[in-house]
Amino acid sequence: MASCRTIPLDSLPPFILEEICVYLAISRDPREDSAKLREGLGAISSTSRRCYWAAAKARFRRIRVVFTSLANFEDDLKALDKVLTEGGHFHHVRQLILMFSDNGDDDTDDGGFSDLHPQLQPARITLSRHWIVTTLAADAQEMWRTLSGLISRMHALQHFVFALPHHLDPSILTAVHAVGCRLHMHCFSVPSLYQSKHQPGEISPSDYALITSPSLYSIVVSTAPYDLRGQVDYHEEALLRMVAGTAPGLAHVWLRDRPLAGTIALQRAMHSPRPPWQGFFPSEEREHEASVTGCLRSLALQHHLVRRQDLITWSHATNFSKLSCLVLSLNWYDSKSYSKCCESLDELLEMAKTGQFASLKSLSLEHCGDPKQGNNGEFLASLMMFLNTIEPLRRLHISHAGTMRTDTLSAAISRHTLSSCCQLFSQTSAN
Repeated sequence: MASCRTIPLDSLPPFILEEICVYLAISRDPREDSAKLREGLGAISSTSRRCYWAAAKARFRRIRVVFTSLANFEDDLKALDKVLTEGGHFHHVRQLILMFSDNGDDDTDDGGFSDLHPQLQPARITLSRHWIVTTLAADAQEMWRTLSGLISRMHALQHFVFALPHHLDPSILTAVHAVGCRLHMHCFSVPSLYQSKHQPGEISPSDYALITSPSLYSIVVSTAPYDLRGQVDYHEEALLRMVAGTAPGLAHVWLRDRPLAGTIALQRAMHSPRPPWQGFFPSEEREHEASVTGCLRSLALQHHLVRRQDLITWSHATNFSKLSCLVLSLNWYDSKSYSKCCESLDELLEMAKTGQFASLKSLSLEHCGDPKQGNNGEFLASLMMFLNTIEPLRRLHISHAGTMRTDTLSAAISRHTLSSCCQLFSQTSAN
């Protein structure tokens, strides 16, 4: 009987050891927790000195730091700097992800965006925490200098994910441009787009540099008509201009509503009409007004209800036929909002008939109707016509609250399970 020869791991050529470690690092779902991955690579790296250096390429390929305390933010960055400097690991880093969480948990349903673009996975951040972070970090220039110094030495960096609830400091943007990586912002905020109702102003030069940056690749934006101070929030209007060409590298956009508390300043602001946005530079004749259509790959509109006019407006800003992923919220709570949902579906159907979803691979419909409103036959009929018009999808996600019949879901499944990659998710109520 022939004996099986065992080859010691330490005796393998360095490039084979590196490939084994890289395979362990990139073969996992990027949305999953990386604890098991760290354990596996840690076990290999502790085997011997040769294995330690072979595993370094994979261990430092993707650095994800979740801050739970701003008091330790700068110290944590300096500790990371020390590890990378002493080991000479800066050239291994391909992705740098900075996140903030109260408890270290960043699990969020991304509506399918991560299937197509792993970097667009928003962190779970509360509004109250946003204000705490803004207050504490407003004058922390030394902290931003430490971060920009880290980035500037990561010469092979491909993706920088900034998921901290604070606007991006200009020094960091300068470092990103120097390295040439893609910038992903999960808490996109431009301070000068919050303006007084009575004294609208221009966008600041540093904010305009961010908006027009060729590195800006994906953003998550939380919007509302006003902020808690009663200032007008013009992020959504500016975002449409960005998508239409002002942000030349922008490919993925996630727009969602921001809940507001009833402050006195907010209540006062809502007593008078909201003034329209005057543009980035309203006092200058050079303000760009040309009609340009962008080419987003992913778009999520997570308003409580995406209206027909919202779809038309966004279709003028970006070419829907280039979209690979689309996330829409279609919720109703009374007869008026139900009618608007049906209008939105009718518009989607017309767009589908004209080939505006030719490249669509992933569709997520967040649907939550009120069963007390009675018959929803018109909505279901329009939904089925839309699903039967578009090409088979790789991923179909329909969430609902008990208002959609099983046979209706079966019709959608039969249309979109022709592809072996298609998945259908449905969430029903406990009833």
